[in-house]
Amino acid sequence: MKLFSSDDLFLVSGASRGIGKAVAYKLLGEGAKVAAIARDAQKLADMKENSPCPENVFVYETDLTDTPSIVPLVKRIAAENGLLKGMAHCAGISQTIAFNSQRNRDKELFNINVHAGAELARGVMDKKCTVGNGASIVFISSVASVKAFPGAVAYAASKGALNALTVSLAAEAAARKIRVNAVLPGFVKTDMLDELVSVHGEEIIDKINSQYPLGIGEAEDVAETVAFVLSDKAKWMTGSLIKIDGGGTLV
Repeated sequence: MKLFSSDDLFLVSGASRGIGKAVAYKLLGEGAKVAAIARDAQKLADMKENSPCPENVFVYETDLTDTPSIVPLVKRIAAENGLLKGMAHCAGISQTIAFNSQRNRDKELFNINVHAGAELARGVMDKKCTVGNGASIVFISSVASVKAFPGAVAYAASKGALNALTVSLAAEAAARKIRVNAVLPGFVKTDMLDELVSVHGEEIIDKINSQYPLGIGEAEDVAETVAFVLSDKAKWMTGSLIKIDGGGTLV
């Protein structure tokens, strides 16, 4: 039995690649419709064309650093496709740089990782945009917010802010029976890992694997958890910070 009905519509940010794309495909495979947003129009088109159900994908090219445009975009999505059942904020950028060298270089990072997520949630929580009772919001955070990693001060701080946003918003949204949770992945095989390799070299892969009892994960591993948390199967979960990291925070 599928997790979702054909009436369930979810907004997925960062849907053109990595975890966002895996989440979008998982939701589609479980019967839902997806409003996919990202800033690369060609990658969005490819994502739609190669998806399990192209007819259930509605693509929207947007730049999430333009935060004032986000709520109007969510309203447009709902007006064009129907009320949203929820959202997954998967868009994010990483930054691997020494703390003393990062001055004035973290504005975009916080805009995408935190502020854009907050504005998307603000739009989704609008009564004209969401089904309300039973809706679900999931933020993609990171275990970097709870476990130290050199060169990730700004990135970890942004994800820590996202965790705080999650629990506080969950308390407010509960009055409307809207659930808010965050999933904290460890290292998974995405473009962000490729960027880390470009900075530290291929040996970083062996180092990470040695620190992860179950090894580096796949984007699909995260998508499975996100889909569950978005679904009514998790109807008693809100304000949770869910680690999915192959045991990386155990060692």
